[in-house]
Amino acid sequence: MNHSLSYLSAVLRRQARLLVLGVLLGAGAAFLMSHLTPPVYRASTTLLINATDNTLADESGWRIKARGQVVFKGGSANLNSNWVRLSDQRAPTYAEMLLLPSTVAATLQELGLSFPVDSLPAQLNVNLTSDTQLLDLQVTSPDAQLAVDLARTLPAVFNHIYATLLTAQYAETQANLAQEIAAVQDQVAQAQVLINALETPRDLAQAADLERLQSDQAQLRQSLAELTKTSADLRLTVAQANNSLIVVEPALAPTAPIYPRPIEDTVLGGLIGLLGAIGLASLIEAVDDRVRSSDQIERVLHLPVIGRIAQWPTSDPALLAWHTPRAPMVEAFRALRTNLQFAGVDHPLRTLLITSDSPSQGKSTIAANLAVVMAQAGLRVALVDADLRHPNLHRMFDRANREGLTEVLRRDPTEWPTCAMLSGVPNLSLVVSGALPPNPAELLGSQRMRQWLEFLRQTHDVVIIDAPPILSATDATVLAHQVDGVVLVAAYGVTRLRTAAVSKQQLDQPGVRCVGVVLNRLPPCTWAYQRDYQPHGATTQADSPA
Repeated sequence: MNHSLSYLSAVLRRQARLLVLGVLLGAGAAFLMSHLTPPVYRASTTLLINATDNTLADESGWRIKARGQVVFKGGSANLNSNWVRLSDQRAPTYAEMLLLPSTVAATLQELGLSFPVDSLPAQLNVNLTSDTQLLDLQVTSPDAQLAVDLARTLPAVFNHIYATLLTAQYAETQANLAQEIAAVQDQVAQAQVLINALETPRDLAQAADLERLQSDQAQLRQSLAELTKTSADLRLTVAQANNSLIVVEPALAPTAPIYPRPIEDTVLGGLIGLLGAIGLASLIEAVDDRVRSSDQIERVLHLPVIGRIAQWPTSDPALLAWHTPRAPMVEAFRALRTNLQFAGVDHPLRTLLITSDSPSQGKSTIAANLAVVMAQAGLRVALVDADLRHPNLHRMFDRANREGLTEVLRRDPTEWPTCAMLSGVPNLSLVVSGALPPNPAELLGSQRMRQWLEFLRQTHDVVIIDAPPILSATDATVLAHQVDGVVLVAAYGVTRLRTAAVSKQQLDQPGVRCVGVVLNRLPPCTWAYQRDYQPHGATTQADSPA
């Protein structure tokens, strides 16, 4: 967990500029858009469907059968039971009818506006509240007054239109009911006349006729009562249609636009820009395998990072440890020296090979300054330039590149004690490369080279060898078998993990000990350098030149 957090923190630090740029671009774009976008206002009205309105335009027709029996279109039933089935359809039906072009056009006419419905500068929406008979009418428009006028007027216009539709729909039914009521009333009156004529029956036949007439009249009176009640219900239904939608919460004039909202939009734009920058940074990290942290090296190469060297300005001398020994960055070389001493507790590192996977990683600079701080600590150090292809040490120490390694190997071993030249640094002997041979690998792998390294081991405390890059030639691999330890140099933001892994594989041979990696050219002010350049929390003091 800590490893993952550390890696994520390192990625965020490396991509800090990209993240800041993403936030600034996102916030800036959102801020600009919020000021260029016209404000939009919203007015809302909460409506309640009238519970006593037992009508639906397409479901509430009536049909009258003989003898005054009243049924629905769908079959025999009563009004309330049919309404239970239809009630669930009212909310979506009313919502659709509120937004019909004819309803909106009538509302605009009521408000005295001449906007065509298809070019109305407002957006109407009706939201249904689940498991309730509530409707939320929302009107969104750049004109705040238009939004509130539409939200207030549209329900009233809907009620009027709906009532008009029901009145027209039930007009024929009411007329038929009136005719049927009149007919039944005539039948009741005729039955009464016959009953009156037979009020005193003279025989059993007349008594039976009287009883039949009275029974028929009772049925007619019952049918007349049902028809009269049905007619009254229809009149009540049409009357209630004028209040089908009840305004529960009227629309209020909006005091602020719903968008744009400069502050909220700017914050949201910044967050979106940050997320985009994080995504881009992740993509860059996935594609770019350049070394940027100790965690990458330890995870891929399975080697410890034993040194972290900052990038110093080009105006500073290459031998910073000698010319400015008390500079803060020189402490990193002393930390490297201490870490190498810890690494050699069980197996002393008397001969040390400094190399890298490819050129321009700073291996020669690391070798030279490490040799200087070791010499300043009182050790007898021999620094050998074994890069017989592109030597650099003679330039750093301002020495002529003659009478160097290639000439030493041709001489008799009895002359070797006089071959190492003075470096200008006390306790430090310098062996430059000398004339460049046509066969460097064969020369460095020769028996004479082994004898020369053994001679240096006996006459010095530490021998540091600057070798060619591993992937450029086999020279470093040949020399790796002749030394006590190998140190790989990786340049921050330059060395690629793929090539470093290949170099490590070439060193994974019997008899070769890879001590660790020096991460070079770290940005001086990065947290990683400030935290890690000290060796395992140890403190060091500047070594004064002898």
